[in-house]
Order: sequence, then C-alpha cells, then structure tokens
Amino acid sequence: AVVSTQSTGAIRDEPVDAWLGPLKSFLLVLVPLFIISVTTVWLLYFVHHVRGLQKQGVVTLILISLTFVVSFLPYGIILILGKTFNMGNQFQVVFFKIAVFLPFLSFMSNPVIYLLSVASFKKFVNKNVLNLVQSIKGLETHTIDNSQHSIASLSYRYSPHSTVNGI
Repeated sequence: AVVSTQSTGAIRDEPVDAWLGPLKSFLLVLVPLFIISVTTVWLLYFVHHVRGLQKQGVVTLILISLTFVVSFLPYGIILILGKTFNMGNQFQVVFFKIAVFLPFLSFMSNPVIYLLSVASFKKFVNKNVLNLVQSIKGLETHTIDNSQHSIASLSYRYSPHSTVNGI
C-alpha cells in the first residue's frame, strides 16, 4: 500500500519500509560491529602466535576497536529500534543527539589514541609539529623584522627634523 506522508509530502511504500529498516540497521551497524570485533580478536590471536603480543600494539588495537564500537552502538540502537524510537521524551532527544555526535568523536579520537599509545607516532608528531612551529615562528619573525625596518625607514625619511635630502 502506498501512503502519502503529510510532513514531507513524500510517498512511502509501507512494505518496503517494513524490511528496509531492519536491513539498513543490519548492514550499517551489526555487520561493521561484527567485523571490527572479529578482526580485533583474530589479529590479537594471530600476533600472539606469530611473534608474541606487545603491549603497545594490544593497547592501540583494543582502544581503537572499543572506541569504534562505543561510538557507533547508540546510533545502531536507534536504527534497530526504527519507528519505535520517537522523540517523545527528553531522554530520547538527548540520546539521539549523543548518538549522532559519537561517530565524529570516534574519528577524532584515533590520532589521540595513536599519540598516546604508539611511541614512534608520538616521536614523529613531536618532531614534525616542532619543525612546523619553528617554521611558522621564523616566518612571523621575518615578517615582523621587515615591517619594523620599513616603518623605521619611513619615520626617518619623513621626520619633521629632516631636510629634503635626509641630511
């Protein structure tokens, strides 16, 4: 049955909605969460048997995986609940805002996790950020020196005590 919705003016096919909602939540939430969880466990198992677990790698892998799962799980819950999740009370409104914000937090947290857990990444960032800051400071100093020089020469040329030839 085709039903017209008043709020958007769009035409919606109810039977398609009935199977598309669960399929969407399955594909967008459950499959990625399953893949991340299984590959994390598999990688830990594989690395343990090949060369032994190193604390740095384990911590990084677990933190990245947990951050992903925690970040996307609330949105997945909303997708799974589908039409039963309505914005009827304040808790659901706040939960929805958090669920929409958390995936962005996941993406922003990856560099921070690497910085805190991978010594070589921290060394690389420190070195390159320090070089960048020094380059920027060098440009600022050079620009300031040039502008002060030109201001000083202008004030000398046009001072009230100077003659026409600057003598």
